Amino acid sequence: MLGFPAPNRQHAVMSHRRALLALLALAPGLTLSGCCTMARLFCGPDKSGWVQESYETPKKTVATLLEAIKRDEPGVIYRCLSAGFRRANKLDSVSGAVGWQLLREQTPGLHLAGYAEITEPVRIADNGATFELDVEGRTLRIDLVRESFRELQYRRPDGTPGNAREQLASWNAAARVVGVEDPEFDVSRFVFEPFEFEHEGLDAIPLATIERVGLVRLWKVSGLQLPQE
Repeated sequence: MLGFPAPNRQHAVMSHRRALLALLALAPGLTLSGCCTMARLFCGPDKSGWVQESYETPKKTVATLLEAIKRDEPGVIYRCLSAGFRRANKLDSVSGAVGWQLLREQTPGLHLAGYAEITEPVRIADNGATFELDVEGRTLRIDLVRESFRELQYRRPDGTPGNAREQLASWNAAARVVGVEDPEFDVSRFVFEPFEFEHEGLDAIPLATIERVGLVRLWKVSGLQLPQE
């Protein structure tokens, strides 16, 4: 996986953020040839309407990632990354944003990477997928993993949403499906185990303010590679 050496004055800031640089390591390989590429370079990050941010399928996650790169949105890029990728590379939302800002300053035209065409995955399984995308003549490999979460969303008194999300290694401890004897229909009962959730700044959460609760699986980026030339 590729990374960038940082200038001396930035070394202390960037030393533990090499993963973010690797994530965007395609920047040095961008060849600024062709009228479309040159026009995009001088126009800067795309400001047209967003595609929907979604992690429901591998393809939607890749589309979200490329859209965020194209539009210079480090917060969305960070949300695309799997928990394992963040832990392994000591990334949080703050360090990720700082790393992106420095990389963008060092690499004019970085947003061009977001224009790669999304093809069908070269590998897909229940909990993993791999894409290989052409980026200005080079192949960007994106690995994804499907993560499991328990989530509860509620409405705060000021109308803003509150969200409590917990990553789970498995759904087995969070819920179970129990068969129900019924002479006429095939029926099962879904049993949701009780759980605690934080609601910072609020003493209590009335049942009427809860908008949804459940188990979700989301596809997140677990690795990116761009072979060196």
